[in-house]
Amino acid sequence: MYNTIEALAVAVAAYEHNGNSYLKENKYEYDYEQDTNNSTLKTVKWSNRSMLRDYYNVDVYSITASDLERPPLLKITDEHRVTAEAIRVFTKKLLFKALSYDPKTNEQGFPPYDVSIFQKVNQEEVTVNDFGFIASAPLYYDKETYAIELAKRMANSQHVGTIGGRVSLIDLEVTRATWSNNYQTTIVQGLCDGNLYFFFSNAIIPVKQGEKIEINGRIKNHVLEKDKYPMTKLSYVKIKGREDAPKDPAREINHSNLF
Repeated sequence: MYNTIEALAVAVAAYEHNGNSYLKENKYEYDYEQDTNNSTLKTVKWSNRSMLRDYYNVDVYSITASDLERPPLLKITDEHRVTAEAIRVFTKKLLFKALSYDPKTNEQGFPPYDVSIFQKVNQEEVTVNDFGFIASAPLYYDKETYAIELAKRMANSQHVGTIGGRVSLIDLEVTRATWSNNYQTTIVQGLCDGNLYFFFSNAIIPVKQGEKIEINGRIKNHVLEKDKYPMTKLSYVKIKGREDAPKDPAREINHSNLF
C-alpha cells in the first residue's frame, strides 16, 4: 500500500515529464535497415503509469539498464505534493455523484471514470492496481479546471462581422482541437479578444490546445456553442506560417456546409 498524496505527487511529476500529457502505453521508435530488415530501438517514451511503477520498484530492472530499458527516475518536489493536494480538493465536488452511484444500475459493471477518480484519490492509501487512475489524475485535473476557466471566458463572447466577410485574427488561442472520425478532419475552436470561433483544419500537422495562432478566413455563419455561447464559424481558413504545409488528401473535402 502507498500513501495516496505521495503517489499523486509522483503522477504529477510523470505528467510533467511527458510534457503535461498522459501516455497510456509506452511508445517505441525503431531505426530500420532496409537491406537486412533488422531494427534497432531508437527511443522510448514511457507511459505515466510505467514511471509510477518504476518509482515504487514494482517492476524489476537490471542495475545496468539504460534509458531505453527502464523508465526515468523521477525527482518529487514539494510543488508536486501541493498539486497533488489540489487534485484531491478539486475532486471533492464529485462527492454527491459518488454517493449516488448505484452499481446495480450500471450495465458496464464498473463506476464512471470520474467516480473512480474520486474514490481512488480520496483514499488514504492506494495499491498497484490503482496506479492507472492515479497516473491519469493530473490530466483529469488539468482538463476540468481548464473547462471551468474557459466557460468563464466564453461568457461574454459575441458574434463577429457579417456572413461572407473576411476576418484576420492574431493570437487566436486554440481551446479545442478534436479529430472527427465522421468527417476525417480536425475541428478547431478558439478564443480571440473574448470571442469564440471554429473551423475545420485538414493540415497534416494539427494545431494543439493552448497554442496561439494567426489566421485569415471567411465568415461562414453565426452559431451557438452549447446552445448558449455566440460563436463565429469560419471557412477557407489559412494559418499563418503553415500556408505551404502539406494537406491530407483524404481531408480535402470542405465540410463547412454541414453545420
